Amino acid sequence: MRRFTFVPAAAVCAVLLAAPAGAAAVDTDICGDMDGNGNVVASDALQLLRFAVGQNVALGCPGAVAHGLCWDADIDGFCDTEEDLDVDGFCSTLDCQGVAGPVGPKGDPGEVGAMGPAGSKGDPGEAGAMGPAGPQGEQGEAGPTGPAGAQGPPGLQGNPGHDGEAGPPGAQGPPGLQGNPGHDGEPGPPGAQGPPGLQGNPGHDGVAGPPGAQGPPGLQGNPGHDGVAGPPGAEGPPGQTGAVGPQGPPGRDGTSPGWTQSFTSAEIDAEFRDVLSRHVTGAQSYLINAKVNAPFAHGNKQVSCQLVAVENEVVTTIDASETLLIGDRQTTAKGVIALGGEYSPAGGGAVGVDIALQCATGGDERMLTKGSMNVFGAVVAH
Repeated sequence: MRRFTFVPAAAVCAVLLAAPAGAAAVDTDICGDMDGNGNVVASDALQLLRFAVGQNVALGCPGAVAHGLCWDADIDGFCDTEEDLDVDGFCSTLDCQGVAGPVGPKGDPGEVGAMGPAGSKGDPGEAGAMGPAGPQGEQGEAGPTGPAGAQGPPGLQGNPGHDGEAGPPGAQGPPGLQGNPGHDGEPGPPGAQGPPGLQGNPGHDGVAGPPGAQGPPGLQGNPGHDGVAGPPGAEGPPGQTGAVGPQGPPGRDGTSPGWTQSFTSAEIDAEFRDVLSRHVTGAQSYLINAKVNAPFAHGNKQVSCQLVAVENEVVTTIDASETLLIGDRQTTAKGVIALGGEYSPAGGGAVGVDIALQCATGGDERMLTKGSMNVFGAVVAH
């Protein structure tokens, strides 16, 4: 589609003044012969005005097109779509193009945009028309002969044939003569005995008869023999009644639990820390014994250990010990620290108790060896 621009009145006057009316066209940059017929007349001015108001007319004057229409890139006098650079519907000086600049450097690629929402499913398209049939392929090679098929069922019976047509009846003959009456024959011999008849149905039970009279009593059997009685034993003297003894302690059943824990080595320092510990529950009382080996050499501090029970965050010391053995630079002495005791939970056998052996040094570091702890739970029998 072509669009046209407004040419200012000054430009129209410049064209009209380029040559006098009725004069022949000359080879100048600006002329007034708009239709190119060689004469500059009033119709040329009218055609220029029509071009100025946007009518689809062509200007035959190359100079007028070449000068003053900077937007007309193809110099055809028409405002083409690609010449309307500001896309305002008209060609004007705003659409004039300068000399093309150098190509700029390639920009950095833009970031990948976020994926847009999935579009709704489109309606299914209409089925396409069936294409033409393809050319017939070449005949394939004959396949191997298949196995013989099973025998088919017998055919249907044919319709019965038709009887031949009966001939016409013959003529009735004359009645025969009355014969003489016959004589009775002699009786024949008796026939052979027939086979036995079929077994009849079983008969019904008869009605029960009345009860019979009571029979005489049976004979009494022989009495059994008694066993041989043993000799009576001698009667012992009566014993003296003993005094009532004191009530014994509650017995213990056979389900008393026990726990054992040990280690090969454990490091200690100036802070008391658990070297052996066990969580126990289910007994009214616990018997505990524990021991560790502590090495000593020249300059070593003493080692202190304590056996404690923790019940509901309450710490109870069961036993404690402090050991110090001095060894020289060539000999390391080892001392055994053994602790033991009994602990009965204040809350009874249902509560949990943490029993721990804790050890610390007087300010240096030490490695305890071969530690062990045994816990025996006593359960009162009910």
